[in-house]
Amino acid sequence: MSHGLIQNYEYIANHIKDYIEENKIFSVFETQDIKKIMDLSQLATNDFVKLLKQSYPTIKPNKLYKCTRKANVSIQNFEDVISIFKTIKKYMKLRILDGVIDFLIHKQNEIPVCTAKNQKLQTELKTIQNQPPKSKKVTKVNLINAERTNDNEILAKISELKNCNDFETVYKFFDELSCQENRKMISKSCDEGLWTKIAAGESPFLIKRMYSM
Repeated sequence: MSHGLIQNYEYIANHIKDYIEENKIFSVFETQDIKKIMDLSQLATNDFVKLLKQSYPTIKPNKLYKCTRKANVSIQNFEDVISIFKTIKKYMKLRILDGVIDFLIHKQNEIPVCTAKNQKLQTELKTIQNQPPKSKKVTKVNLINAERTNDNEILAKISELKNCNDFETVYKFFDELSCQENRKMISKSCDEGLWTKIAAGESPFLIKRMYSM
């Protein structure tokens, strides 16, 4: 462009997209002009990529770097970053970016997996949070089941002792129930007639203890 013309860089920067669409940046402006325009512009990723592609074969890679290095580019996601780095690598001849690009692609591929895992964990956490507390309920059920099991064992023992004439065995059974303060099973034992075996064995201490509970 003629050096006699004074450039309105702010106007050009505000309409940079139009200039890119018309492929006029590198054919109309000098390198120094482009540098100032880039400094004032706000470019979308696609526009910046398109701009770099338009540089070939008008200017050399080193000059392209100098005039665009201060460009303000809006980046939305991993795809934008990778696209920009790939284009910079190609048109500015920066092979040093190979490792960076590979790393970003690897991380990009990890995101869906991590997202899926996080969503699963969030769903499981939400399900747990929405459930009523189980600890007390489970403990109560376990206690009830244990009590039922114990009662069944005692009832079986009562049936067995009904046919037992061994005073010591019956005495020991009543003594255990007394120590446990198991009024219900003591009452059941008496209903089944086991107390008569104790009475026959003359154990007033245990009988007194049973009835004082």
